[in-house]
Amino acid sequence: MADMKIRRFPVEEIPEDEKECANWLHKLYQEKDALQEHYHKEGTFPGTTITPPRRLWTLLNFLFWATLLLSPLINFACGVVVSGSPLLILGFSLFLIIGE
Repeated sequence: MADMKIRRFPVEEIPEDEKECANWLHKLYQEKDALQEHYHKEGTFPGTTITPPRRLWTLLNFLFWATLLLSPLINFACGVVVSGSPLLILGFSLFLIIGE
């Protein structure tokens, strides 16, 4: 899970003058640093917390792409096991262990 603080700024609020814009941006970074410090101390951002509901579509999307992208690896792993070669099985197992 990830935590994030989102804030929107209307374009009209951003100063057009270069020096004023630099000062505005500097102040914004100071606010960001204070938020980060608060988060490290408290474990949450100040203000209300919104947790979006879990959606079935996200799970289905993940399963589709995982199946599509991992099927060649699973097919290869099945071929290694079916081959019965201890050296090939050991090599593939070491590859998986090192890859983690």
